Amino acid sequence: MILNNFWLSHAEILYQGNEAEKTKYFNKLVGAFIFPSLSDKGQKEYKER
Repeated sequence: MILNNFWLSHAEILYQGNEAEKTKYFNKLVGAFIFPSLSDKGQKEYKER
């Protein structure tokens, strides 16, 4: 929940990468945190997108 609520502030304050890639980077970051909690089916679907 903290990551979900704070990522946008973190991105604006601390992110130093390419601005065009910012949202993509943080989507991957959040996905990496939730991935282990997904079911086998959910992990498969996540990998397919």
